[in-house]
Amino acid sequence: MSVKSSTVSGYPVTYFANPPIPEGTRPASVPSTISPSSALTTSPTELMTSLCLPIRFKVFVLEQNCTPESECDDLDCKSIHFVIWSKDDTPVPMATCRMIPYPEKGYAKVGRLAVLQEHRGKGLGRVGMTAVEAVARDELKVREILLHAQSDKRIFYERCGYVVDESKERWFEEGIEHIMMSKTM
Repeated sequence: MSVKSSTVSGYPVTYFANPPIPEGTRPASVPSTISPSSALTTSPTELMTSLCLPIRFKVFVLEQNCTPESECDDLDCKSIHFVIWSKDDTPVPMATCRMIPYPEKGYAKVGRLAVLQEHRGKGLGRVGMTAVEAVARDELKVREILLHAQSDKRIFYERCGYVVDESKERWFEEGIEHIMMSKTM
């Protein structure tokens, strides 16, 4: 998969797969000059370090106190990553998430949904989930999406049509309680 784009509820969405992530990769330290149109000709690695990781770092490391080392893992290079942009004349990345495809098993797993604090309350989480579901259904042809939800985000995911798998125990990742949820496509 090359770099692709779509629009969900008027928001530009860029998505790309399998960025090679060198060990020790950290978020870019300078603001990105990438736009939704130039993203289509930008390498997946640059998109990952310039757009996705800075958002994830702010949300998970700075806000939720997760360890920086846990933020970029070996699943990133096997995932499809999504960037949700603002609708204005000078679009900026506002949210990101990733989807790990397991088409041979008939499902995909969503993770690392992160919306920058200053852009919350605009429906961007739902935009990200809608984009993920469209790619899972239309391109990957999977029948189910799984996710490990932070317990306090349960209501958000339920509003997106996900249900808790009550047969699974709750567990902690990085000191944050999680639950297993899924949605049949």
